[in-house]
Amino acid sequence: MEHSCALFLAEGAELQRRLDAERPRNHLDLRHRLDKHGKRYGKVIAYKLSELRAVELLDNLCDDTGDSNLMIRVTEEPLPADAAPANAGSATKRRALKVWARSKGDDSRLGDIGGRRPYGEEEKQQHKELTNFCSALVDRHEDEIIEALQNDDFGTEQGVAPVLCERIAKRCKEDEVASIEERLEAIIERRKQVLIPPEATFSSAEAEEGAKVQSQEGSHETVAAHGGEGSSEPMPEGEAAAAALREDSDKKVEL
Repeated sequence: MEHSCALFLAEGAELQRRLDAERPRNHLDLRHRLDKHGKRYGKVIAYKLSELRAVELLDNLCDDTGDSNLMIRVTEEPLPADAAPANAGSATKRRALKVWARSKGDDSRLGDIGGRRPYGEEEKQQHKELTNFCSALVDRHEDEIIEALQNDDFGTEQGVAPVLCERIAKRCKEDEVASIEERLEAIIERRKQVLIPPEATFSSAEAEEGAKVQSQEGSHETVAAHGGEGSSEPMPEGEAAAAALREDSDKKVEL
């Protein structure tokens, strides 16, 4: 399995999901000894900064990470002003975005992102490889991850991904996480416009396809992604976006 930024983002997304689901906990009272006056003494540690919390957050992390699947989406981006279009009259290019998305449970994001979910042996193989990769990542960087949790380094607005992928594992380039997340949000927004257009004038075939996609896919949160170059063919606007989604969902995903 390629050790791309996408894989580290998958681990970061699962850890972020656990952090977001945390509930307040009482401080850890370690005052178990008595002094000569019969008073307890020792430390009282904030649970949020304790090693116990870090260990509990990492416990079985890789088992849950295995509930993600690899999908491929396509984005259309404008060419730089000084770039020569590959095709006459083209002002945009298409790029593939590899996405590891949680595909099981109430917080599946398949509906948000779209794409083909693998089944059978292909799905099992993806889960196995991602779980093994996660285990290797945690083993190698466990001390650094625990230290980051105790120092609340993941508690910023950017969350887990930049710290884990860019600083600790050093598998994503600087600002690559932010760039990927921006592209992913653009995909999700475009998909919403296709499936639920504000003032739609879809043909009957497009409306039927949109309803079919909505009924087959769930929605919620937690995503990890990695960008790659695709073809430079121009992509039409408007109703052709629905056709692009259908084309993407038929592509076979390869690791």
